[in-house]
Amino acid sequence: MKVILATGSPEIDKRIQLSENHTLIDNVGDLTELMDLLNYISVDILIVNMLLDDAEGELLIGLANTAFDKNIKIVMLTEKIESYAERILVSKLANLSVHAFITFEKLNNKVLESVLIFYPEKFDFGLLAETIIKEKPVTVKEEKIIERIVNFHNKVITVVGNAELAAELAAVAGRHCDKNVMLMDFDFFDSGMDAALGIENQQENLPDVFELIDNGSLDRTKLEQCCIKLNKVKVFSLIPKFSQYKYSELVNKPINQLIDFAYKNYDLTLIHVNGSCLDLCAISVLQNTDHILMTMHGDRISRRQAENYTIYMRDNHGIGQDKFHFVLFEYNEKTDALLGYFNANLPSMACISYSEKRCKFRNSKAAYALRINGRNLEEYIKLLGIFKISGSHKNNNKSKIFLKKILGGKNGKKVSN
Repeated sequence: MKVILATGSPEIDKRIQLSENHTLIDNVGDLTELMDLLNYISVDILIVNMLLDDAEGELLIGLANTAFDKNIKIVMLTEKIESYAERILVSKLANLSVHAFITFEKLNNKVLESVLIFYPEKFDFGLLAETIIKEKPVTVKEEKIIERIVNFHNKVITVVGNAELAAELAAVAGRHCDKNVMLMDFDFFDSGMDAALGIENQQENLPDVFELIDNGSLDRTKLEQCCIKLNKVKVFSLIPKFSQYKYSELVNKPINQLIDFAYKNYDLTLIHVNGSCLDLCAISVLQNTDHILMTMHGDRISRRQAENYTIYMRDNHGIGQDKFHFVLFEYNEKTDALLGYFNANLPSMACISYSEKRCKFRNSKAAYALRINGRNLEEYIKLLGIFKISGSHKNNNKSKIFLKKILGGKNGKKVSN
């Protein structure tokens, strides 16, 4: 097999000794030179140092596209993948059939030769995160809860145009999944996130997080000083005031740096953006997030609008439809279309049911997000489970029977959530 080496480092080159099964065609130290070389040299495998490109990896993406077209395999040599931008780059390369990554600390002839001979058919996402699931029994009064503790890779999830969903999801992740959550609102047209969290008028006189980034002084402590911590849960909400900025200025704000910092420091980063497909801040965020929650109501028009949004983002901004997860929000089985209609068209859809309690809390200064229970709680835990975020909720049958007796007599009545 013919091999081209592109490490840009004599020290790394010394650690690579190819067997007689592989022939070294050339050794280059520049990705542009390597791209030119592929125009007139036939080769089977490239061994490339990822550090030859920047974190966004435009040259590496171009190289991977060329290699994919020419059926050339690529072995990437890399440091540990730590930053969010690096993880996005690795995911993009994996989608272009770059499945072999070797960290410098594990690089030796035995490992390299094994990869060259048995090039993996699929990318091993264990490079990005190792998931460990354990079960721990926890006794609470007369109940026994099985709490699944998951060591999962940090996630960045964006909710489009639904501040209530973002607030409630954050609260459940913090309270019932024991995650450190950073909740950020980038809907600068006044989304109502503060009302959904019960913290209206509390963000006055907080430091400006973008000034900290501009000054190079951002750390976790200072970031949390820009936030409001929710009562009794590990959720920090960053809600810049609409009146604090001119929208035209926001396009140049280092939002991506802020997302990257949050990704490194919190188990879960939840972001809320405006629902307009023309919002420039929203587009920037969506291009730099792991998963996108697209909400809709229980009717066919709402479903069509949600699907059209994803198609527009795919065709105009290169945001893959595989990032989108549809959420049927405030589903009312009495008045909305049948769930089967949505499941037939949107197989990966999640559902958060209508709650009379949520409607009542909208007209108070308290937050339903911090008081979710019953059916809604089960639905949110199921939704978080899609992203390998695991939690628990109490299932006290004795209490349910007692409530039924009080509210419904002998046979009990159905209690709305």
